[in-house]
Amino acid sequence: MKKTRILGILLAGVMAVTGVPYIAAPLITEVSAASKLAAPTGISGSTTDTTVKLSWKAVEGADAYRVYKYNSSAKKYETIQNVSKTSCKVSGLTPNTSYVFKVAALVKSGSKYSAQTLSKEIKAKTKLAAPANLKAASKTDTSIKLTWSAVSGAAAYRVYYTKKTDNDLKVYKNVSTAYCNVKGLTAGTTYGFAVSALVKNGSKYTEQTVSSAITASTSGGTSNNTAASGLFDLPAFGTSGKKAASALGMKDYQVVEQEKNGITLKAYVGNIVVNGQPCVAELLVNDKDVYFAGLLVYDQTVTSFSSALSAVKAANGTPMMTYNLMGMEMYMWMNKSLDSVILIGADANGQSMTIYCGIGYKYAPDELKKAYSGSEMPDITSFFNV
Repeated sequence: MKKTRILGILLAGVMAVTGVPYIAAPLITEVSAASKLAAPTGISGSTTDTTVKLSWKAVEGADAYRVYKYNSSAKKYETIQNVSKTSCKVSGLTPNTSYVFKVAALVKSGSKYSAQTLSKEIKAKTKLAAPANLKAASKTDTSIKLTWSAVSGAAAYRVYYTKKTDNDLKVYKNVSTAYCNVKGLTAGTTYGFAVSALVKNGSKYTEQTVSSAITASTSGGTSNNTAASGLFDLPAFGTSGKKAASALGMKDYQVVEQEKNGITLKAYVGNIVVNGQPCVAELLVNDKDVYFAGLLVYDQTVTSFSSALSAVKAANGTPMMTYNLMGMEMYMWMNKSLDSVILIGADANGQSMTIYCGIGYKYAPDELKKAYSGSEMPDITSFFNV
């Protein structure tokens, strides 16, 4: 605008010197109207499930830019925001929805901006949302079954995996169902998993938003218990304490000796991280360092007791025993083929921490077996010291 005004003043001066009549206001008005900045061109858009990022070529003379979004209800374009750069990220959008945008250059006069020529419209459609509730539903030594919530509009899903020590997720396969059994894994190993929805165009699939990654570990031997939530999985009994601690993902653990009921036991005590929260873990071993019992403690930031109990019931069926222990509501299962017991409990009101533990009597110390040789079911929580 400054160049235009200078040109107008110079032209007026020439006209005055040469004797040509000069009418200032109409001349300046006419030049200003004809000098509106051009519309932004080269507009492109990239999307996520809730955002559209627009970018365009710079317009010479522009002090800023204004982005408009079409309101189909009001049937008009509405200002989204002014930006100083040649790009703009529009957030808070709805997944799998089409939007229409326009952009205009702005010229600043004092503290006010004046919009110039509107660009052509650009259409952009947000991606499908990431699959929610991704979890490890079950596992074996060499496989982990993943489940997730179906995404409306998805033609298929793409499953990713990586070993815990890897940096990048790798494609496992595309599936048409909201579950996948990832096979060919290594026993006693922790893996990361993620899933994205796919949309189909002709014979090609286009990936949508990738979910947050979760971690899950294969069992180190025959699985002694599997919970539908993926949260309540102890390592397989019969491995060494060190391997069991590694399979569980325990970090910075301590190996301590403790005496319970006149029996001295060695324990691996440390923390594991579940849903981003630290949880207490303790693994008991016999005098040959063979793991025979484990205990996990979760607080309410990880999962509610009702959710935990539902998951364990779904995996193990109806409990063989329900009882109250010092104000704790306890549920017990027995697996005769594995000679093991699984127990879960929490305060009767479900407002306190959840404990989950198991014991494989096959690998328990002989003195412990003798101490509980009667028909009465022992309170296995008394073996732990956390």
